[in-house]
Amino acid sequence: MLQATQPHKRRVTEKVDFLHTLTLGGIEQTIHVHGNNSAAPVLLFLHGGPGLPHMPFAHVNAELAQWFVVVHWDQRGAGKSYSPALHAAHFSIEQFVSDTHELILWLCERFKQQRVTLVGHSWGSALGAIVAARYPWLVAAYVGLGQVTNLPAAERVRFQLALELARAHENKTALDTLVRLGPPPYHTPRQTDLLERWACRLAGDCHRPLADPRFFRLALSSPVYSWLDLIKIPLGVRCSERCFWDEIVRGIDLFRQVPHLEMPAYFLIGRHDVIGTHFLARRYFDMLDAPRGKTFITFDRSGHWPHLDESDRFRAILASSVRDACVADTSPIRWLQAA
Repeated sequence: MLQATQPHKRRVTEKVDFLHTLTLGGIEQTIHVHGNNSAAPVLLFLHGGPGLPHMPFAHVNAELAQWFVVVHWDQRGAGKSYSPALHAAHFSIEQFVSDTHELILWLCERFKQQRVTLVGHSWGSALGAIVAARYPWLVAAYVGLGQVTNLPAAERVRFQLALELARAHENKTALDTLVRLGPPPYHTPRQTDLLERWACRLAGDCHRPLADPRFFRLALSSPVYSWLDLIKIPLGVRCSERCFWDEIVRGIDLFRQVPHLEMPAYFLIGRHDVIGTHFLARRYFDMLDAPRGKTFITFDRSGHWPHLDESDRFRAILASSVRDACVADTSPIRWLQAA
């Protein structure tokens, strides 16, 4: 098991591999930093949930360390950053944006770089887009996975899809459950979760983290997660749902909040995604103003987790197109002044 260490003085070509706990927004939070060359572009992965860390599954794409300094962060309330002392006052969209901004500044200073590449998954894709739009001088490129755009709209699409699939499959149990549940909007996380479970099952969208044994097996082989950390995952998910669910559902609308991105933007979307939905991600992509370029790539054999479902292809795209965009970014240093 990797031991937490304090970051040490950077040498241009040194490898880095450390866990570090730092305070963001008054709350201690843990990151894992891994790279074969500390001078490589920094890639910050923003996980989903909220409250569902990606750190225990990150070793699937450990090869990214050949091209980036990869940073996985357990956000407040998630995994290694979970604490039973956290309550509703510690959670808001603005607080997560502030935490992300603080962490980016820390990484820029630690690795003497101008900006980072943001890769956001699910809830992290909404967070990442908001951060990228607000602090464009700090973000070299933006990558959205399982892109969340507008959760109420996605829920309506998901319900109609689930109904159609239940009828097509003649699945009476699913159909009866969906009829009893009724169409959204919903008022509790339990209702949303029930629809999500049936939609995923009917569509064959794999990787439901708290129910899928594959996630457990992946987490058990993580080089940075202990049994105690694993126990914290469902606790963090439940805490985040209890404290933050309503604001997430009502407060995210990228069509309105992020109509423009100043950096190159990449959307890697699973064809069978029933959470963010391929349809809404494409609709958002089409309306997004991105003068430095935007790219939409469909992963035909993936659901909501294309970076795990088709990990080889995911790494190839980041190692080529995305890294090239980072290396080519030679615009003036502004983050020191803007911070």
